[in-house]
Amino acid sequence: GSPPVGLPIEAYKARVFIASGSTLHYCALGNPNDWTTANDAGYIANFHNDSSPIVALENYGEFLAIYKKQGIYILSGSDPADFEITPISDKGSVSSWGIGTVDNNQFFFNGDSITPLRFNELGQVRLADDIGIKIKPAFSELDSTALDQAVCIPYQKKNQIWLYFSSPNNANLDVCYIYDYFHNCWYKRFALPVTCGTTINGILYTGTSDGKILQEDYGDDFDGQAIEAWWYSPWFVFGNPGIPKEIISFDVWLYQDQKYPVEIMYAKDYNDSTQQYNLISVPGDLAWDTGDWDMENWTSNKAVKKNLRINGSCESLQIGVRNLEANQPFTVLGFSFDVEVANL
Repeated sequence: GSPPVGLPIEAYKARVFIASGSTLHYCALGNPNDWTTANDAGYIANFHNDSSPIVALENYGEFLAIYKKQGIYILSGSDPADFEITPISDKGSVSSWGIGTVDNNQFFFNGDSITPLRFNELGQVRLADDIGIKIKPAFSELDSTALDQAVCIPYQKKNQIWLYFSSPNNANLDVCYIYDYFHNCWYKRFALPVTCGTTINGILYTGTSDGKILQEDYGDDFDGQAIEAWWYSPWFVFGNPGIPKEIISFDVWLYQDQKYPVEIMYAKDYNDSTQQYNLISVPGDLAWDTGDWDMENWTSNKAVKKNLRINGSCESLQIGVRNLEANQPFTVLGFSFDVEVANL
């Protein structure tokens, strides 16, 4: 028989599944052209008395995730006799393309949050915390009528998730929010208007409405011009909020072959004012600068440690890093603190 007509389609355990409305159709085992053989091909309609349309189908671990706008279900089993559909969440995806999987996480956009499905320690599928909480105010700036066109692209080469949205009065996807799941932070870029995207061999491509294919994240600049870069940490309270503490030692780790200087900033107690230091990795075995450093710093082959003074006490501390000029990339390997907490 002919396959059903539907947008959501996914291959799962040697069968093709196609959703049409609220009905989930599946072909015979190993034969995507057979949709009629009894006890092999078939369909499941209005499961759990839910007649709302199916938005997307995605493989997730040993399951087939079934997305609706207001709910997520998972299908288990490999044969019609043992197929079982289990509800997971009353949140769903508003976009057929707004879902992306990275390892144990399957991220989806439901209109006001970006949330991953995740396996817990018992191997059960559960809803994790909303990773989009930090950019939630930005959702109101998007075209609310085009949220069902949002595209989610896992970009594992950079440990990122790229989400494309439409701004008001733009028919295409021209705003990209990038989630760095390694550092748990967000970036925003105003992109060239696109309509779709994917990765092939680890390279991210997007497509335009006039048929062009674009390679994203190419080179070390954006839109033809170099950009300034900066990063700010969350506010550190070192496990003792509201209690004064002294920063006895503050070390910054840089690559030894860092070519460009960076500016390290810090602010105290939620204040905007900052103290600034300019750093650069000095080649050679011994990095020594009596103007800035209290002691010499012997380096390894890959990293050099710089020690900075943070004078006075504080209850909270924020660290910032930025380049001095555009097109001067930098890498900070890490920070370390030695903190003395006041005994009140």
